Amino acid sequence: MRFVVLAFGSSLPSGVSLAPPETGTLVVDSAVHSSGFDGDASALSGFALVDAASLDEVLDRLPSEGTFEVRPAEVT
Repeated sequence: MRFVVLAFGSSLPSGVSLAPPETGTLVVDSAVHSSGFDGDASALSGFALVDAASLDEVLDRLPSEGTFEVRPAEVT
């Protein structure tokens, strides 16, 4: 399964499509919230495309500080 980690900008590369915002998981300084980022999208500072077996695996890889949104993604 593929996930995109948005670090709150920049745009996604061509061929990558995100699931809708309501599928996002917001992580703020290691605290997990079951909703997407509700701030200004221009605050986006980067992204990473991650192959992982589960959302939990992605969350385990995140730094302990910062704001991130994790969403399922497809690459075509």
